[in-house]
Amino acid sequence: MPASPYKILFVDDEENNLIAFKNAFFRTYTIFTASSASQGLDVLEKYSIHLVITDQRMPQVSGLEFLTIVKEKYPLAIRMVITGYSDVEVIMRAFNELDIFHYALKPWNNQELKIIIDNALTKYQLTSDNICLIKQLQQANESLEEKVKLRTQELEQKNEEYAQLNALKDKLFSIISHDIRSPLASLSALVNMFLNYKDIFSEEEVHEAMSDMKHSLVDITEMLNNLLSWAQAQIQNTEPLLEAHSIGSTLQKNIRAYQAMAAHKNIAILTELPAGDFQVQIDENITSLILRNLISNAIKFTPEHGQIILSSVAEKEYATISVTDTGVGISEETLTKLFSNEHLITSLGTAQEKGTGLGLKLCKEYVEKQGGVISVQSRLQKGTVFSFTVPVSK
Repeated sequence: MPASPYKILFVDDEENNLIAFKNAFFRTYTIFTASSASQGLDVLEKYSIHLVITDQRMPQVSGLEFLTIVKEKYPLAIRMVITGYSDVEVIMRAFNELDIFHYALKPWNNQELKIIIDNALTKYQLTSDNICLIKQLQQANESLEEKVKLRTQELEQKNEEYAQLNALKDKLFSIISHDIRSPLASLSALVNMFLNYKDIFSEEEVHEAMSDMKHSLVDITEMLNNLLSWAQAQIQNTEPLLEAHSIGSTLQKNIRAYQAMAAHKNIAILTELPAGDFQVQIDENITSLILRNLISNAIKFTPEHGQIILSSVAEKEYATISVTDTGVGISEETLTKLFSNEHLITSLGTAQEKGTGLGLKLCKEYVEKQGGVISVQSRLQKGTVFSFTVPVSK
């Protein structure tokens, strides 16, 4: 019959006792013997011992002193003492303190001792199993706590997103009802008037009214484009696609898109660029949207025969792009709220063009998406400079 996997250390300073114990139990258990406490500690250091049985009376270090060290260094090992009658009182005093499982008297009875040993090893197994279960429970609790934490974070994020969407919805409704519905209602009234009283208007009045309608439609279209772009930016957190582009070509392309609008007010759009063109690392669509908003605003708030200058200066890592106008300027109070998400600033251009301020918020978000910053300087009746930075291509 093979020995069980349980390992027993028997410590006694008498060789005959060591031989007797090993002969009695080596077929049932894996037996290690030691003739002193120091030898016993060497065995404990090398092997995973499940049960330690020691004689009480040994030279240099007694059995109880040895078990004190065992309890401190190897607390899972079950501890037993074999002693003579004269040591019983000493053992009993240390019984609870050292958590001694049992003590046996010399000379021992092998059958009785085997029952005690089996009970001790059963206790070891139960204790070991309990420790494993406790660890498993702790791990399960930690895992559950982590899952609850993650789920809570997910719910908080969802609630935050829901709150943001609600705020977005409220802003959209506010803009639609206030800044889009009104010009649409005016257009509708004007169209109805022409349909009902077309014969009473002169050709010049018709031409003037048509021109007003065209400008109103342009304003509404621009507001809707900004509105849709801003709503998309709030909902989709997509990363910009940064590629190398010529700064000169980028500015000229966006200027061309607004030449007709500027010409209507006799506004000149000029560029001031360094002698040598340079490359910037930008998302072309995003940068064009920023420039379109800034150029459109400059045209709206610059009176007839004014001037708009688009310029760019490259530094080591970033280039600064500026849109400067000779317009009406912005008050200090409005400047502090210009990029705030808490305020939507509605204002009229010099030719009564409509603006919501939403385009500037969109500009700020998109500039920051490209790793830049946007700033503004303005003086009333003197003009405004909007500047933003973009990375320079290396």
